[in-house]
Amino acid sequence: MYKRMTYRFRMLKMLLSFSEKCRVHFYLSFVFKIFIALLAFATPLLFSQFIEQVIMSGRFYVMLWIVLGYVAVYLLNAVFSYAVVYCNDKLINHVTLGVKAKILDSYFKREFAEYDTIDSGYMKTRMEDDTVCIEKYFTSQSVDYIISLFTLVVATVLLLFIEWRLALFAVISIPATIVIDYAVAKKEAVVQNASRQNNQKNDRMATFVHAGVAGDKGIEPA
Repeated sequence: MYKRMTYRFRMLKMLLSFSEKCRVHFYLSFVFKIFIALLAFATPLLFSQFIEQVIMSGRFYVMLWIVLGYVAVYLLNAVFSYAVVYCNDKLINHVTLGVKAKILDSYFKREFAEYDTIDSGYMKTRMEDDTVCIEKYFTSQSVDYIISLFTLVVATVLLLFIEWRLALFAVISIPATIVIDYAVAKKEAVVQNASRQNNQKNDRMATFVHAGVAGDKGIEPA
């Protein structure tokens, strides 16, 4: 797990080197997602106040404030979610363009004699399929991963104060879930690698057909 985490953050650091003008969007996305995570705690709090103040105590005038609270949470959640999408799109598009330009630049610097030895399918896969994974490193593999770990620790600590048996169950079940997920991920990696090889073969055939059609010249009679 430690190796996976170090690899994840090493890749993130490398990708951030392509985001000099948009790096601030990464940190803004992180801050906005923290606010969204905090807003998730407001909904059960409002519901508990509805039960205690309105249902149990009969203070129906509090209902107006609870409704306003729900509306405020919804609006803030919508605003922060839009800001996250905007920041991610700006950042991912900028980094993807930089990575593709770097790949093309590495090919253009080669000798002309090496061009015939370049696997067209491999190059097309790197340009179109591999760059799609950039989005995961800026979302689920970095920001969402850190927030999930933080939420896991905070929830476990809160469970210790609420009900220690639930906390004990969480401490036992969560590592077991991680182990099972790791085993499933290893099997999925085999399928994904096979799918990538198939995509590479299809891309090679597509570029071969395109090159053949583009280079075909008809012979006209004299």
